Amino acid sequence: MNLNCDKCMLFINNGCVFSLSLSFFKRHELHEVEDGEEQVEFEIQQVPSPTGSGKSSLWASVHSRLYLSHFIWLSLLQCRHYLYISTLNPWLSTLSAGDMDLISWYTTVFAITQSCAWICSPWNGHLMDVCRQRLLKGRKDVQFAGLGSTIPSLGLTSLLGIAFAGVAAIPKLQAQGLAFCLQVMSRAFLYGGNAAFIAIAFPSIHFGKLFGLMMSASAIPLLLQLPLVSFSKEHPHMINGITFALCLLTLIHPIVVARHYRKLSKSYATNADQAMPECKFSDV
Repeated sequence: MNLNCDKCMLFINNGCVFSLSLSFFKRHELHEVEDGEEQVEFEIQQVPSPTGSGKSSLWASVHSRLYLSHFIWLSLLQCRHYLYISTLNPWLSTLSAGDMDLISWYTTVFAITQSCAWICSPWNGHLMDVCRQRLLKGRKDVQFAGLGSTIPSLGLTSLLGIAFAGVAAIPKLQAQGLAFCLQVMSRAFLYGGNAAFIAIAFPSIHFGKLFGLMMSASAIPLLLQLPLVSFSKEHPHMINGITFALCLLTLIHPIVVARHYRKLSKSYATNADQAMPECKFSDV
């Protein structure tokens, strides 16, 4: 008996709620044990990765273009979020001309908005589920529907990050309220999309190692906060402009994934009568 669950699973990491689709999980067939009781086994029904699922090594996955592109994408957006948090009080002080009451009020509003991440976190998972279902309609290359569903998610996350960086750079105190909301939405989409992309695009057997390595490596660029925070005290507008330009570069990652997805789809179409060809990371 097979059961598919299309609900969402929520889990918390780094103070942010992630949402992942449970459509990748299925119930294995029941079998009886000696005492007559039924035992249920679960397995992950992962969309085959671009590398031929579990056949690719960890080393090949780490050195792939997809993984490197995803690392740059995550690092740039994450750096903008943490830099904004680190420079929030000096930035509010500059915009309010040192008014402590306004600074205290906006700081409180920012803290309240941070607790609302759980509201928008499931949206990213729902978006991926909807895109995956649409890709499955009338298509034969169902193996890559999961990878295709990550493209709108990555693109929307980049756009949210760009919008957040742009609004945060506006030298108006009232604009920071909108920046708070965009920051929460962007951060929720960022970490949820990061986990979902690694789970879909790479072999599931290496998910824990790839995810842990990605989070650890993406923390290295955050060391730039120390000099940037000091520099932003004297030149806040320059720092805002530079980080906004860097966020624009994150749009490259969805394009890279889209090109790879299109390449795999064409390869599958030309070999429809044969076994699905294995695409090595060296060819990506």
